[in-house]
Amino acid sequence: MLGEIAFWWILTAGVWLVTLSARTSSELAVMAVCTLPCAMLARPARRANAGRWQLRIGWLRWPLTMAGEVIPQTVQVWVYALRRTRPTIRAVPLPDEPKAVAAARRAAAVLTLATTPGTVVLDCDPRKRSVLVHLTGRRPSRLEQAVQR
Repeated sequence: MLGEIAFWWILTAGVWLVTLSARTSSELAVMAVCTLPCAMLARPARRANAGRWQLRIGWLRWPLTMAGEVIPQTVQVWVYALRRTRPTIRAVPLPDEPKAVAAARRAAAVLTLATTPGTVVLDCDPRKRSVLVHLTGRRPSRLEQAVQR
């Protein structure tokens, strides 16, 4: 039990760290305090799911792709704000997969896409096998392409 909570704490803290603009002691303290409840709730959430998700090892590359998208998307956000250009709303199609894999992909894709500064996830529809996103960029990002593979 403690090992799993530690795993989730490290994972959620890692996501938090990637999104920090400055790593000060106060930011790190807030990170530790805010991610611990998430980690503690992750275990019961996983158990309530009864292991119905089947994760794929290749999805572990998504956080690296996400980290590479932070700077370009931050620039896109500033360009969007300064030029007052129209946003893009589009559906990111997901592959047709077995139910347990598809459910896991949707959850991982929503989490990963929502973590970048230029993307807001609006909806995730299992029937349409897609994630609806609001974007500041026009072209699909590398992260959008990654979650589709």
